[in-house]
Amino acid sequence: MEENLFTVLEAFRKLLLQYLQTRIALVRTRLLMRLVKAISLILGILLAGFLVMLVVIFLGIALGYWLGAWIGSNALGFLLVAACYVLLFILAYVFRRQLFLRPIASLVIHAFMEDQDES
Repeated sequence: MEENLFTVLEAFRKLLLQYLQTRIALVRTRLLMRLVKAISLILGILLAGFLVMLVVIFLGIALGYWLGAWIGSNALGFLLVAACYVLLFILAYVFRRQLFLRPIASLVIHAFMEDQDES
């Protein structure tokens, strides 16, 4: 009788250890999936920001030459474009929470919450 009880307890212990190892592996996999999703989201935002920055730079150069031709001085045209950039930078700094921080934070939070809904 005692021998039977010990074999049952030993089998239960092995099953419990196997369950715990499987559960730990599942949690690691879920965390890895969330980490990969967050990293890819951040890299996508950075890539889009880089492309927008390139477009803004080239449009600024074109606008500088156009204003320079219109005013008659390339230096004044580029000075006006630089003044517009400074004004845009100040506005972006003042409204940085509404423009950048909150939307990006809500996007990342939404991505994590979407993962929780699936599981």
